[in-house]
Amino acid sequence: MENEAFRILIDDPDLGLRLIMELHGPQLLKQISRCIQNDDELVKDVYQLTLIAIWTDHKKIGELEDPFAWIMVIARNTALSTLRSKKFD
Repeated sequence: MENEAFRILIDDPDLGLRLIMELHGPQLLKQISRCIQNDDELVKDVYQLTLIAIWTDHKKIGELEDPFAWIMVIARNTALSTLRSKKFD
């Protein structure tokens, strides 16, 4: 089922994203929380930005050999980028 969600993402990004949220949402949130501590609202914002990035690149992600690893990198990089931008606000 895990890889099937990523294959579905290619042709039906809405359904694929829902499945990814069900299957991997907790892991994405944990990855983001490792970078952003003590700010639950910011974690939720970064989670949403991560989902948008996944949806935007759904075809590319769905065709990767290890799409789970890639979405975890997206989550981490989005969190770090958000922290950097907040630092300069």
